[in-house]
Amino acid sequence: MEDLKQNQDMLRTALLQEVKHYCGYADDVHDDYIIVNESTFEVDYHSHLDNNHKEGYRYYSLSTLVKMKDLCFIPDEIGIEAVVQDIHTSPEVQDFIDRAIARITDFLTRFTPSNLRNCKLSVGALFHNFGCFDESDPENISSFDPDSPDEEDLECYNFYPLRKFVVKEPSSYTIKSYPLARLAVETLSLM
Repeated sequence: MEDLKQNQDMLRTALLQEVKHYCGYADDVHDDYIIVNESTFEVDYHSHLDNNHKEGYRYYSLSTLVKMKDLCFIPDEIGIEAVVQDIHTSPEVQDFIDRAIARITDFLTRFTPSNLRNCKLSVGALFHNFGCFDESDPENISSFDPDSPDEEDLECYNFYPLRKFVVKEPSSYTIKSYPLARLAVETLSLM
């Protein structure tokens, strides 16, 4: 656990340094990336103009790592912490992500929506229970956590577009880890 904390701190520091460097020169946020080497965890900048995809790196959009304050770009601590948790995941965040993935997978397997546009992921504000449903089909509002003590009280839930976390492939779905890590950081109040 101590190694995890140390690795998180090193990555957080490297990310913050790279994002601050970018903010020092940025007059606008483009589709640029911060990339993290998957084996050494070194952090670097990757321009949207560079078409050479580097193997062995995870790409994170700079637009999720900066925010505006007083007409200046500054690092977004939530976005940076989400990258840290996506790579060096703490047990609490891993549990959150695993439960979200299980609920999303259950929903996608049972109902196989052809379009994710009307699908939502709900997260309980108090107990962090998950649900998924398709707003356009009342029959599909049944994938709530059966162990949820507050499943009847939908006002206790925050709702998010499911397509923020899922990509529909021609014959399957892909669940994206970074947006779930960011949701975990926000929901669990890690910042």
